Amino acid sequence: MGGVVIFTTFCAVSAYLSTLNVALISAMGLLFALGLYDDRYDLPAIYKLLGQIGAAFIVVVVGDIHLVSLGSLPDGRELLLGIWGYPLTLIAIVGLINALNMSDGIDGLAGGLTLLALAHLVMAMRLIGQPLSEPVLLELVLFGSAVVGFLLLNMGLVKKRKVFLGDTGSMILGLFLAYHLILASQREPIVDTLPTSLVPWMVALPVIDTLTLIYRRVRQGLSPMAPDRLHLHHLLMDTGLSARVTLIVMLGLADVLFWSGFALSKVNGLLSGFVFIVLPVLYYGLVMKKLSALRAQT
Repeated sequence: MGGVVIFTTFCAVSAYLSTLNVALISAMGLLFALGLYDDRYDLPAIYKLLGQIGAAFIVVVVGDIHLVSLGSLPDGRELLLGIWGYPLTLIAIVGLINALNMSDGIDGLAGGLTLLALAHLVMAMRLIGQPLSEPVLLELVLFGSAVVGFLLLNMGLVKKRKVFLGDTGSMILGLFLAYHLILASQREPIVDTLPTSLVPWMVALPVIDTLTLIYRRVRQGLSPMAPDRLHLHHLLMDTGLSARVTLIVMLGLADVLFWSGFALSKVNGLLSGFVFIVLPVLYYGLVMKKLSALRAQT
């Protein structure tokens, strides 16, 4: 019921403060209903995917936000996407929804990664001299506070109470992050935005883990959505780490990845983008195989 806690709290407080974001809450509402049904009746993957596309479509059409540019070249020219920005936006939103959904394997991980990404977004905008507007910052604080409330129960900090995120919650987390990362990186004028090359580094860990898992599953002739225990958090735990230590390691790694991407982005945006593209290949070849071998030994 964690998703219920987060969604209803966020909506209720937003309504009380008259800060309802119609596009975002409508899209979240669709995922909320979809997740509740899936958590109860185990919805087929294709219907879940169609619902996620529908939520992304609401964000693009009602919210009027989409990817316009991938940043600028060293000579100052903008890498404008034109009409291709719309399908790429749908792919980005659906991809991040599933990345957060797949990261929900141990207590606190999906929620912790979300809070960390939101904190990185706020810090990055300040560091580049383009702080978030008060309405946007308030929305992040309200949603983040709802996630913190959930984590108090999910992490067992409130005795004799235990709440899990469920697909309802994990999908909402991914949608919220995707919405605000796109919004921050595509503001007008484009020069006053979060560098597009930095955006993927804010969600690098769940995205890279998901990409490598999908590649592994497809290579083995399995469905990309097929369940297994080859997520990084599972592999770390199989080497003997406790769930709590694994959580700390994962959040620490996510933080290191962000600041590494921030440093690369300051040096050269193209270099930052290139390194991020190469990183999943390195991750798959060096980390996943070694951890899998260590897991087989233990």
